[in-house]
Amino acid sequence: EKVDSIDRALSLMGMSNFNKIILASSLKETLGSSYPGIENFWDHSMAVATIANHIAMKVGYESPESAYTAGLFHDCGVPYLMKKYKDYQEISDFALGVVSSQALSGATKSIIGIEDERYKTHHCAVGYIVAKSWNLSPHVHQSIWYHHYVHLNVHVTPETKRLSAILLLADYIGTHILFLSGGKCPVEPESEWSAAHKDILLEIHLQAEDIKDLREDMVDKIMAAV
Repeated sequence: EKVDSIDRALSLMGMSNFNKIILASSLKETLGSSYPGIENFWDHSMAVATIANHIAMKVGYESPESAYTAGLFHDCGVPYLMKKYKDYQEISDFALGVVSSQALSGATKSIIGIEDERYKTHHCAVGYIVAKSWNLSPHVHQSIWYHHYVHLNVHVTPETKRLSAILLLADYIGTHILFLSGGKCPVEPESEWSAAHKDILLEIHLQAEDIKDLREDMVDKIMAAV
C-alpha cells in the first residue's frame, strides 16, 4: 500500500514498531556503518533484538520493548572496540557469538577474558556504558553488562533476571541462525546449550525443546532481513 503521510505510516506500523525503527536508525547513525565487520554486527544485533521481542511476548514479559532494546544494544560495545583497536576484528565474531560450555567451565578462555587481557576492558563493559549514556533503563544496561554470564543470581530484581534470561536465549538463537547461514563463530547444539543454561530456561518457564520451536518460528524472518 502506498504511504503518503507520516500519519498513515504510523497507522500501518503502529507506534511501537515506529519507535523501534527510530531507535535502530539512531544507533546506526551514532556507530557508523562503513568499516570492516560492521555488517556482521548489525545482522546479529537486529536478529537478537527481533528474537528477544518475540520471546518476551511468548513468555508474557511485561515489556517486550525493553527486550528489543536490550537485544539491539547488547553488543554495541563491539563497534567501539573495532574503531579503537586495529586487531579487534580478529576476535569480533566471537564477541558477537555466545559463550561455549568449555569457556563456562574454565577449560578455555572466554571472549571477555581475551578482550580484558588485550585491551584492559571488554565489549560488555563498553556496551553497559553506552546504554547508560543513552539513559536506557537499569534493567537493560544490567542485562547488557552480564550477557556473557550464565548465572542469573548476579541480578537483584526479578524483572532484570527475566530480561537477562530472554536476552541470553535470544542471543543463542540469533547466533545459531546466523552461524548456519555462514557465520564464523561455532554454536553448540540446543541440547548442550540448554544443559549448561538450565537457570535461564527455568526463569522464563521454557523447556529445552522450546528452543528449537522458537528458532523455527524466527529463522525465515531473520534470514529475510539479513
